[in-house]
Amino acid sequence: MKYIFIIAIVCALFFSGTAMAEDVQQNEAPKETAAAEKLVEQMNDGLKNGDFTGAIKRGIEADKVLGDLGRVKEQADVLLSLSLAYNSLGHYRAAQKCLETALRLSKKTEPNDKEAVILAHIGNSYLLTNDLDKAAKVLEEAQRLAEETKNDAALAAVLNNTGNLLFLQKKYAEATGLYQRSYELAVRTGNNLLAARAMSNSARTSLARDDVRSAEASLRSAYARHMALPDSHDKAYGLIGIARMYTALASRSPNRKAELTKEARRALDGALKSAEPIKDHVSLSYASGYLGALSENEGDYDAAMRYTRQAIFEAQAAGALESLYRWYWQTARLMVRTGNAQEALLAYRKTINVLQSIRYEFSGDCRIYNQATYTDSAEPIYVEFVNLLLKEAASKRDEKQSETYLLEAIQAVELLRAAELQDYFQNSCVAAKRIKIDNADLVHPGRAIFYFITLPDRIEVIAGLPRGFRKYTVGLGRDTVAKEIRQFRRTLENRTSREYMVHGQKLYDWMVRPIEADLIAQKVDTIIFVPDGTLRTMPFAALHDGKDFLITRFAAVTMPGLTLVDASPRGREKDDVLIAGLSDGVQGFSPLPYVPYEVEEIRKLVRSTALMNKEFETSLINDEIRKTPFSIVHIASHGEFSENAAETYILTWNEKLNMDQLEKFVGMSRYRKNPVELLTLSACQSAATNDRAALGLAGLSVKAGARSALATLWYINDQASSDLVVEFYRNLTDRSFSKAKALRQAQLKLLKGERYQHPCYWAPFVLVGNWL
Repeated sequence: MKYIFIIAIVCALFFSGTAMAEDVQQNEAPKETAAAEKLVEQMNDGLKNGDFTGAIKRGIEADKVLGDLGRVKEQADVLLSLSLAYNSLGHYRAAQKCLETALRLSKKTEPNDKEAVILAHIGNSYLLTNDLDKAAKVLEEAQRLAEETKNDAALAAVLNNTGNLLFLQKKYAEATGLYQRSYELAVRTGNNLLAARAMSNSARTSLARDDVRSAEASLRSAYARHMALPDSHDKAYGLIGIARMYTALASRSPNRKAELTKEARRALDGALKSAEPIKDHVSLSYASGYLGALSENEGDYDAAMRYTRQAIFEAQAAGALESLYRWYWQTARLMVRTGNAQEALLAYRKTINVLQSIRYEFSGDCRIYNQATYTDSAEPIYVEFVNLLLKEAASKRDEKQSETYLLEAIQAVELLRAAELQDYFQNSCVAAKRIKIDNADLVHPGRAIFYFITLPDRIEVIAGLPRGFRKYTVGLGRDTVAKEIRQFRRTLENRTSREYMVHGQKLYDWMVRPIEADLIAQKVDTIIFVPDGTLRTMPFAALHDGKDFLITRFAAVTMPGLTLVDASPRGREKDDVLIAGLSDGVQGFSPLPYVPYEVEEIRKLVRSTALMNKEFETSLINDEIRKTPFSIVHIASHGEFSENAAETYILTWNEKLNMDQLEKFVGMSRYRKNPVELLTLSACQSAATNDRAALGLAGLSVKAGARSALATLWYINDQASSDLVVEFYRNLTDRSFSKAKALRQAQLKLLKGERYQHPCYWAPFVLVGNWL
């Protein structure tokens, strides 16, 4: 009745007020149209001048007014422009929504002459988010429409964007051909900006092919075309891109470095002159900053600092955090070069604060030009900062001062390690934990923490011991250590050889020997290793002191980071265990004949629910976890940790369970009083020499939402795996055993037996996360 009543009122108002409405429309429509036109003009001015935030604000208002007026064609145009502003700020999803709406509106207009253009922009939007498959489909359809309607202007844009797609696919020759066609069509249709861009893109492709001569020719043409454009953000930004390419050419051509650097300066000066009249603070920031970088490379640090300060001022005026962090970083480098360590540290702290604030929207200059992840882009900054902190710590005689720098270094590394996991799992919520480090995180009775910081020329180890902590240095380059670890892994997996002993002793001497006496004197029984890089692929338990394996003296645990794991103890209540296993060969995988034995033996030891073979399906696991607050989830099945999280899986009866699915049901326990204490994967493996695959294993418990995880670095004998896991659970029933000590005793049992003494059987088992 309510809705009928409202409709009746609307109808009554419509019919009784028709004449009045017509009079109002005659008076009001022109006013509203004028208002919309003014907003559109202001939006376009914002785009032209680099004021993208203002352009978005006016564009949103114009979109609403035009929508109310039913001006569909103009509304689609506004949404197209809005998408450009959103993309310029790195808000790709918002841009995509605008384009989808614009496409829907364009289909309502006659003639439908904008669809190909909008599709070209949608394809470009997919490129910016690195979704190349979708981009290819959309751009193919856009090209078909443009050719079908003989719309050369649209076709020029489509070909340019398709060239960008081919560039990302490293099909450089094909990309060059499309850029040339786009350039010719753009010239013919009078689109001078697109012609200039196509020529710049052609130069970039020639650079990627190391075709210096073609790159220079294209850059000269691109420079001339950009300089002929009226002052705008697009002109200034295009010239900045040209300068960056000249700088890259200079680095590859030592004999012509001065000449090519001069061309880079000329392009940056042109960008400044274009940006200044329109007060384009973003372009002014980048142009000034890169001029500072050129001066830095030439050793003129005073000029470099002047340009860099100007770049910071302009970035702050624009609120452009994505450029601000670069110039703080440049300041830090300049301070290091001029011997001002404290000012450098201050600048590094500012850099990292800004980086953290844009962590989830980080896009680099442009994803088309820079496909690096946040970690790839940020790592050099963190490495330089940590290196300087460690040097300052070493220079201080006062122990407390030194300790402050060491703790700050660890905290900086923790931020980077959290970002690594977020990049690997493509999930910003992974590793969103505390970041404060203090002495209590490092110093504890009975345990030692080995915190590894891998630098290009050395590895620094900060060791937290019961009586305090020490720092020592492994004075070998990262590549040397990585090579030794890979040889250790390779020889360990060969059960017919003892060649591993040479590498295991060498690594022990590097990593543990310097502090061995302290470990014994301070009665350490558990070592928590916090590795990075290739160190994550190493089974620390198998390191050898010349007489015995490390595991004969110490329980060994791995942590992805001090702040990424809940290290608090938990009351050891009676465990409820969910067991899921596959013994049958399914989906092309071999059978695991000892899984039934493993499952039955575990069930004798703990209260459990078992899902075997056909019962091991995602929906059934989900149902069981919803019903029962399991403290342990045990999965006995094939699985693999890949360098790509999307390809990491655990085999179930009818599918491959990915990490997101695993998180979905194990992570449910996060919101209970007692979350899953332990996730065990007894037949998984990771690639021997792949650091990213090991990163996935290291972050397993963090991603899945369990306090700790037990898994293997490589696939081992089915029976040996079952024997070790059963013994581990038997030890866990003794409440005086921590998880770390329960694993150590299980490993020692295999080591002391006759059949599985070789470390290939027991060393790959690693406990990740909470060890208590």
